Amino acid sequence: MKQTTIAAFGKYACQGDSLIITLTGEIDHHAAAYLREELDLAIYKYKPKNVILDFTRVPFMDSSGLGLAVGRYQSAKATGATLTVRVGKNRVCQRIFQMAGLERLEGLFFEATPEVKEKERKVQ
Repeated sequence: MKQTTIAAFGKYACQGDSLIITLTGEIDHHAAAYLREELDLAIYKYKPKNVILDFTRVPFMDSSGLGLAVGRYQSAKATGATLTVRVGKNRVCQRIFQMAGLERLEGLFFEATPEVKEKERKVQ
């Protein structure tokens, strides 16, 4: 599996029918602008069946990170792929995505660890 580094913002690699994008560092307006272009190029080049956008190593993001995910959802959908947003135990990203209702989009899947899901259930 060959990995491609995306400047200081992470890396991506194809694994089977999936394009796995692992993001690292803070995602603000400037990072998101760079990532949008790079990730769309990868999605249209490889045309995977599933795009996995992994936010587990993102310590901070603002609404630009949400926009990044929604835009990649549209790019994936345009190529016939689904998008999985992976947050793991990252409560910052999880809260932003859940407040925006991201998990309600058709063809978009939202992954959090069972521990995070259980804590959210108890809070509600």
